[in-house]
Amino acid sequence: MNPNYAAPVLFPRQRQRARLSPFGKRVIERGKPPEIIHILAYGKPNYAHQIPRDAWAEARAINSIEHIAALVLPAGDPPGRYQWPVRNSVCIVEHWPSRGMDQVASALAACLKRYGADYVIVRDAHFNCVRAVL
Repeated sequence: MNPNYAAPVLFPRQRQRARLSPFGKRVIERGKPPEIIHILAYGKPNYAHQIPRDAWAEARAINSIEHIAALVLPAGDPPGRYQWPVRNSVCIVEHWPSRGMDQVASALAACLKRYGADYVIVRDAHFNCVRAVL
């Protein structure tokens, strides 16, 4: 073994800083927080008769309205991975009624409350019914 050789120093993994949620920059650039923010967490449809909805296209359309904004939770990502610019806003979480999406929607609602949302309404996108209001 070479006496001049120094073993590499291994640092523990630094915690990754959460990045801004998709379309979050648009919400911040507006300056004034919107009154209502839709958070689209569709995942994948579970039933054959469900039509897949494109959360990205819907978010673009909603963001063109002045007093409303939309954010997207990409399918398969945990809500804690992102920063949510929702302070002092009413948030409506729309999700598919598929396996696991109820847990994701409730975790997302709790995350939005931590980021300062006034109210969070969890809504089923297929049956169009309110599941929870926090």
